[in-house]
Amino acid sequence: MKSMLRGALLLVLATTPLLAQSPKDITVAWAYSDEAEVATKMPSFVWTSGGDLLLLDETKPAASRTIERVKAGTGVRTAAVDRAGALASLKALIGAADTPDALPWPDAFDAAGRIAVYAFAGDLFVLDLATSRFERLTRTPAAESIPRPSPDGRKVAFVRSNDLYVYDLAMKTEARLTADGSATILNGNLSWVYWEEIFDHGVAGFWWSDDSSAIAFLRTDESQVDVVTFQKFAPAVPEIITQRYPKAGDANPSVRLGIVEVGSGKTAWMDQAAAGYEYILGVKWLPDNRSVAVQTTNRLQTRLDLWLVARGSGDARLLLTDADDAWVNQKELQFLDGGKKFLVSSERDGHTHLYLYGIDGKLLNAVTRGPWSVRGPSGFYGAPLGSAWVEE
Repeated sequence: MKSMLRGALLLVLATTPLLAQSPKDITVAWAYSDEAEVATKMPSFVWTSGGDLLLLDETKPAASRTIERVKAGTGVRTAAVDRAGALASLKALIGAADTPDALPWPDAFDAAGRIAVYAFAGDLFVLDLATSRFERLTRTPAAESIPRPSPDGRKVAFVRSNDLYVYDLAMKTEARLTADGSATILNGNLSWVYWEEIFDHGVAGFWWSDDSSAIAFLRTDESQVDVVTFQKFAPAVPEIITQRYPKAGDANPSVRLGIVEVGSGKTAWMDQAAAGYEYILGVKWLPDNRSVAVQTTNRLQTRLDLWLVARGSGDARLLLTDADDAWVNQKELQFLDGGKKFLVSSERDGHTHLYLYGIDGKLLNAVTRGPWSVRGPSGFYGAPLGSAWVEE
């Protein structure tokens, strides 16, 4: 199976350096050493739309480490970037002081794996893998963050001062997509609660459509959330951190989903009051790029609703609801048959199983059943044409 082969490939890539090393005693000092951390480090990786694997193997010495490509169909592993040339071009743009010693893993790649985007010293840069050269995108007093290329690789969306922007790589121009960003209004940027508790330390609160013409994003209002001060454990002179941190029972950030047209800047909003939710748990574009699937839940997390939100109007249609007196987990969701059907996980019978629905919200059939659970997240994928499903 494709997913099993991918897992086996990564296992080989991750364990090869370990197998080559001579045995040594495991001591407390070694367990907390940099060597131990490197020995157990998995490569950073991403799959391209063409089926190739791009990876950065940090078990290799910094002097020879670079982004590599594992070719689809052959498994041949080669350098995708000339490390020395890439770092030399970056040094010419930002100077030696801000240039890293080794080529780091980027913030993101485009879908085809042709370009990689980075944030260095508060500005954005794009690396062309074919030429191994960096190009500077921004030079502003305010720091840019969370750069994400469009799937077609022609634009880069990013956040500046809690507003969402997009940069056109061919025209070398940028456009501002939101205008109310502030210390308490976050557009495309996640609050601490969403970063820590909902999106598993993911930093991006926005998602490109597959046709690269629109972006779904979260607008967060933290103005009612309490400000709390923390003292870090390190460095020796502790750093003091002030952040908005909702204590149990107090106000949470208020979050809305917007869908903005990249060409016009027009935004359609999902109606938060009509949907009646406390948290947005997941956002996923449908294959036709005309609507977005949004998972919401109440504060007690005893009810989960799956909505279909129209791109042009923001109108929301309820597809399904799962409820439990104790807890409802976020759904694993995949669209099939061009978006006419979808596969979704549910614990409604006491185990995690997969169910097939029509896009009208009608249950077609249970795909798996029995006294066991389908593993997640990303524990399954739909085969072409939706003809079969494989459990990882």
